[in-house]
Amino acid sequence: METTTNSLDLTGFNLGEKKIIRDSYGKVFPDASKLITNYGPTFTIDALTFEKYTKDTEERKWIGGVAFERYVPELTSTIEKFCSKDPEYAQAFKQTVKEIIYQGGCHDKGKEKATFELKDGRLLIKLNCAYFGYSLDWDGLISMLEKSVSTENSNDAFDLSGYNLGEKKSIKDSHAKMYPDAAKIITSCGAIFTIDYQSFEKYTRDTEERKWIGVVALERYLPELSSTIEKFCRKDPDYLEAFKEGVKEVIYQGGCYDKGKEKLTFDLKDKKLMIKLNCAYICYSMDWDNLITFLEKSF
Repeated sequence: METTTNSLDLTGFNLGEKKIIRDSYGKVFPDASKLITNYGPTFTIDALTFEKYTKDTEERKWIGGVAFERYVPELTSTIEKFCSKDPEYAQAFKQTVKEIIYQGGCHDKGKEKATFELKDGRLLIKLNCAYFGYSLDWDGLISMLEKSVSTENSNDAFDLSGYNLGEKKSIKDSHAKMYPDAAKIITSCGAIFTIDYQSFEKYTRDTEERKWIGVVALERYLPELSSTIEKFCRKDPDYLEAFKEGVKEVIYQGGCYDKGKEKLTFDLKDKKLMIKLNCAYICYSMDWDNLITFLEKSF
């Protein structure tokens, strides 16, 4: 790990450039390295790549004042922001990222301002040197990390294997908001309530609907589902009695991904009421009265 201004390899820079870069490095590197090391990895600045991609360009004079003094604090605050989102984020980052390498990636106005790559425990932050002085989209780094890092051991109360870190957080947050009230209503009608997250994972893989599992399949549909069951059980004492005798568990799950099939289907077998959502229709309005009709015909 680099700890002094003399540890930078500044081969190729002239004397004046070396002084500017060393001065800027000395201002920002110690604090940046300390913060990043707190979250697990070491931090390296690859000065030779900046030399390579700024040769004979106007941007060369901004390596110290912009690439180091402006962007390095932005980079470290982004890492801190990511790791502070949730204890699992910090754990996943520490387990997955062993070294952060900050470097020049190219000098090309036709390409992205910055790109990020994670491979073999090395997180590469590659700056497009043609864009020195421009605002960088550091949220792109957070999105990339949410999709790329993972924990070896999970303490999830339910099975979220197959989801990336960002998807897990969205689902867990929505579950915490909506599940307790829904489960309370369903339990009052005599059944336990289970959500089969693996079926949603299966039927939303590589689809746009996957990002809506939390805010729609849970936050929108769970209150509708539970209130429909409550509505059925309140229609008449016989309805409540029939439900209590006929249903011991309500299982909410993904059923398929097919625009040619129904939005919702229901199945009652061995006193398990399965409510199957066609994941191609997440975000659509659901006809929950069909559940009441199904239950009336089933008891």
